[in-house]
Amino acid sequence: MPPALPPAVRRARLSAWTALLWERAAPVWAPAALAALGVLAAAAAGALQPLPVPVHAALLLALLGGALWLTWRAVRRFRPPTLDEARRRAEADAGLRHAPLASLDDAPASGDDALWALHQARAAEAAAVARPRRPKAGLA
Repeated sequence: MPPALPPAVRRARLSAWTALLWERAAPVWAPAALAALGVLAAAAAGALQPLPVPVHAALLLALLGGALWLTWRAVRRFRPPTLDEARRRAEADAGLRHAPLASLDDAPASGDDALWALHQARAAEAAAVARPRRPKAGLA
């Protein structure tokens, strides 16, 4: 059983997991949000007022259907990030080499306990600088 992770390392991994979740979830909600914003902008500009009611209703239904279809496609492809992906993201964002976060999650199969303790201490020291970057949702 690996030892408990230091709080700073747990926070870095949780922040990286949250950033990954945001980046993967943004394409799921973005199409519906953009369609809703488009309808609201058109309504606020008065662009829908001159249209006859059936055309107005058909346009709104087409926009709603398109938004739902795009969202459904994105939901089918969505998969939440794993803790391993979050660990790798935190290591990459902090520029850590030799995977110290993975080392902290690991346990020795056999060998010298003093050497393993030294390895764990060095990994904890290297991992203390893990600060994940902000998420990049790619909505632009």
